[in-house]
Amino acid sequence: MTKKKIKIIPHTHWDKEWYFTSARSLVYSLKDFDEVLDTLDANSDFKCFHLDGQMSIVEEYLELHPEREEQFARLVKEGRLIIGPWYTQPDTLVVSGESLLKNLEIGIKLANKYGRHQSIGYLPDSFGMSSQMPQIYHHMGLKYAFFRRGIAKHLVENREFMWESPDGTKMFTHNLHHYGNMAYPLNGKEEITAYYQEMIDKLGDSSLSDTVLLYNGEDQKPIRKNLPELVKIGNESGEYSVEIDTLENALASIQQEYLEKKLPLPTYSGEFTFGQFSRMHKSIFSTRVDLKQLNNHLENYLSNIVEPLSVLASDAGSKYESILIDNIWKLMLLNSAHDSIGNCNSDWTNEDIKARYVKAKSLAEELVEFKMREIGQQVKQLDLTQFQVYNLLPNERSGFIDIELYTPYKLFTILDADGEETKFIVNQVDEVTDSYLKKSIKEIGVNNELDAEWPNKINRLYRVQLTLCAEKLPSMGYQTYYFKEMGDE
Repeated sequence: MTKKKIKIIPHTHWDKEWYFTSARSLVYSLKDFDEVLDTLDANSDFKCFHLDGQMSIVEEYLELHPEREEQFARLVKEGRLIIGPWYTQPDTLVVSGESLLKNLEIGIKLANKYGRHQSIGYLPDSFGMSSQMPQIYHHMGLKYAFFRRGIAKHLVENREFMWESPDGTKMFTHNLHHYGNMAYPLNGKEEITAYYQEMIDKLGDSSLSDTVLLYNGEDQKPIRKNLPELVKIGNESGEYSVEIDTLENALASIQQEYLEKKLPLPTYSGEFTFGQFSRMHKSIFSTRVDLKQLNNHLENYLSNIVEPLSVLASDAGSKYESILIDNIWKLMLLNSAHDSIGNCNSDWTNEDIKARYVKAKSLAEELVEFKMREIGQQVKQLDLTQFQVYNLLPNERSGFIDIELYTPYKLFTILDADGEETKFIVNQVDEVTDSYLKKSIKEIGVNNELDAEWPNKINRLYRVQLTLCAEKLPSMGYQTYYFKEMGDE
């Protein structure tokens, strides 16, 4: 009989907020992460430690303990401190695909700043898996998929399998038994020896591999400083081998074992949403609908308006505000974490979540308004009031558009860029002269070069709500329209 190999993965699973607030989580992390760095430096036998695969906790920690950054980066480069690839640990079934891609993009970029990122789609606690995760992981250059919740025996019996996305992408996948299955080992020689054997017996039938993975860690759990001693005790029996290892090394070793021994590796296509082995909390899809709606609206607004409009503005010579856009996404990603997006949290926590949405919404809308103004200023000025209508889709588009505009004309027609009249319906006109013309022109955002001329040209100002019949708007572009005053008839 082949001797079993036990690989211990030391880690902590760090919920940023839940029934406790993000403030409490942050304060606790300062001490716990200090201890991780100091323990790794003090004991070379403590081979590595996994910092939960998410970079938001790292970003906050190093912002408050900047004196640790050099030590942190050194340990990452040595392969002893394992970070990334996520920015936060998302729930894959509640947030959008674009959110998942941005999560990995930002997380990988930040992890690589300190040395490298873990090449695993590491999701130990998310409530179910989308069927497209292998495709997303492959696109982001990751090697393995890894998750806990959602699997059931009628889907896949083996703990290791090839997971195939709808596009045909296949990825070697390991289903985690429990990220805390070695969270509380006893220190006594007989107890820990019996524990190792118990776990071998318990997990042996769920995998064809001779490797058993044990996870020394749990929610907000500090580093187990005497773990190397428990490893030595386990190796004294001679019945199995025990070592501390990185998850990436462990999965590579298991995959190689399947290849060398020509072990059958099942293929599965689809999502994972069953609760046979782990709770799924499917009610989180509908809890706090008001916050879910904010999330859905902003994901769509960022993906389909903010980013393409910013690209369009940059083509016209405007600066692409990449850092600001990433910061808006970070606010969204903090809320997309599995412990946050479910909204089955304390009221205090949900208030924090709502505040992040409000801030993200405000920043996104202000950026869109400013970029449209910058584009408009690049358009040739005629002796007419002008405005732009945008089409941010990848195809030409025609249709009716509801618009609210300000114009100095109560009666007007609308011309297109060729000077041809355009069909429209006026729904409402309100005179707002007293509200706006008494303000300085700078306050309502008029181009500084025209400040001296505008007060003399405008006697009246109207807010107009109309429906415009826009025809053949170019893909990823805009059409300029012009107001032309009409006399009273």
